[in-house]
Amino acid sequence: MNTATVSDAETPRSLKARILGTPSVGPLLVLLGFCVIFALTNPRFLATHNLSIILQQTVIIGVLAIGQTLVILTAGIDLAVGAICVLGTIVAGKLVNLGYDPVLSMGFAILLCTAAGLAAGGLVSGLRLPPFIVTLGILGILTAALRLISEGGAFPVRDPFLAWTGNTMKLGGFVLTYGVLIMFTLYAVVWYLLNQTKWGRHTYAIGNNAEAARLVGIPVRRHLLSVYVLAGLIYGIAAWLALGRIPNADPNAMQ
Repeated sequence: MNTATVSDAETPRSLKARILGTPSVGPLLVLLGFCVIFALTNPRFLATHNLSIILQQTVIIGVLAIGQTLVILTAGIDLAVGAICVLGTIVAGKLVNLGYDPVLSMGFAILLCTAAGLAAGGLVSGLRLPPFIVTLGILGILTAALRLISEGGAFPVRDPFLAWTGNTMKLGGFVLTYGVLIMFTLYAVVWYLLNQTKWGRHTYAIGNNAEAARLVGIPVRRHLLSVYVLAGLIYGIAAWLALGRIPNADPNAMQ
């Protein structure tokens, strides 16, 4: 009886310790605390219309954060995240305005963003250069290239396909854009990859100790390359969402 009592008493404490020891719990509690403060000081904060606007405004940064998170989990950093996204908007907008097919133009722009991730991953994994230096260099190159492609100024992009992610739909009392749904889908997919697949376990292992991961048989270089490529692909998708949110291609955006 005593043993069972002790065991029953220890279980809640161990569960509480595990919950509080999860890295994401701290920021989540802070976020919930701010939400409570805002709700108490402004009764309109929790209104469905206001929450819908907040979700729509977080689409671009929310998607870019997914790719950046993947890189950070490998103990790296990506300083070119904004420039790669702008590359997608500029290239897609320029091609469409020149009369090319919008689907192919957006696909090519996403492919270019993925190629930028491939270049960064190749330098980091192949030449073992610091991610900070590599992505800083790519940031400088893309910043100059974007000004050349756009001829130094912003220009409107009015194609319906490129702006499709900004179209709205009603979900209960919420008015959401298709971009918001895409963002949540990406979160679900990446969560599954990180928590339910070997690829995700290898990502965490490399971030904890790349040399130890190599010694246990994880292909560190190839895996790092895949992380940067996936991040570049996500940045490209964020470019499409950016054109749906603001139908304007600006080389100075997100810098």
